[in-house]
Amino acid sequence: MDGGRCPPKVFTKFPPCFQMYPDSKESSNPGNMWQLHYLACRLKPKLFGGVVLDYTDQVAPNKILRGSCLLNLYPGGEFSFGGIYTSGKNGKLLQTPTVYADINPISMSATMGFVYFPLSCLLVEAGLQRPPGKEPVEAQTTVEYRGDCSTLTFHLENVRKTSVDISASYLRSVFDHLVLGAELFAEWTQSGGIVPDASIAARYQQDDFSVASAISSKTISVSSWLHVHPKVQVGTLFVCEPNLAKTSSFVFCKWDLCQAYVKAMFNSNQTFGLIYARAPANLPVSMAISMWVNLYTNRFLLGLKLILDPSDLQRDY
Repeated sequence: MDGGRCPPKVFTKFPPCFQMYPDSKESSNPGNMWQLHYLACRLKPKLFGGVVLDYTDQVAPNKILRGSCLLNLYPGGEFSFGGIYTSGKNGKLLQTPTVYADINPISMSATMGFVYFPLSCLLVEAGLQRPPGKEPVEAQTTVEYRGDCSTLTFHLENVRKTSVDISASYLRSVFDHLVLGAELFAEWTQSGGIVPDASIAARYQQDDFSVASAISSKTISVSSWLHVHPKVQVGTLFVCEPNLAKTSSFVFCKWDLCQAYVKAMFNSNQTFGLIYARAPANLPVSMAISMWVNLYTNRFLLGLKLILDPSDLQRDY
């Protein structure tokens, strides 16, 4: 199944073609606040350095094994392994509840969680991250209702003993091409108490064009996406934080080739990134070459990724 046509996925390390609920082209569900700039941000290349060796295999209809090894001079090599286990499979659709985990035995860091749809319109998701070293463990919990024309989301993030972030958001498809929404946000810390905030969001989308924006007291973000050619997509992202006097701009581009693609990025920090990925149709091995250059600091980073993928799960990485 074409990963680009799959419905929006939760923000975990699932293969791009992993689908957790039936796709419905007739539904006008607007997604949630995190997916507001999805069309532009999906063009951003996932840059890396050193040599990366990845392994992904569907050992059973409901079981996926993953492994990754990074060979790098600085800050050193890394190794992680994990998998995805789901309760069953209905045709080409994996059914929830689904459990995922990734563990790094060297740094003892780990990521794990579960995704569950008790109803076709209700999502329950929880995640846990243990960073390396003595950093505190972080947890997230999401409960989301997905209607035909609206999405209501409750989210807890950075759940610790001394702090927690709470948000509630609502997005609705007002017309066929227009989405409006709002989000209420509160940050609680043991020392500073509760700090509330709110934001409003809008997105206008056509088949080959989209523009989205979110405005709050702390951040202003605007994105655009344009299908300029059947094989070329261009996206932009502008983020402004008035309280910090900080502004960032990004330009993304993707060029689809025969069994390959090229993604490029340039931002206002004078950073240029490029990735070329190729996945031959008849081979279980795919590869990607990444290049990252910062013109301001004169830093350069080059990477090579090899992916062994017998089950053809990572055609777009």
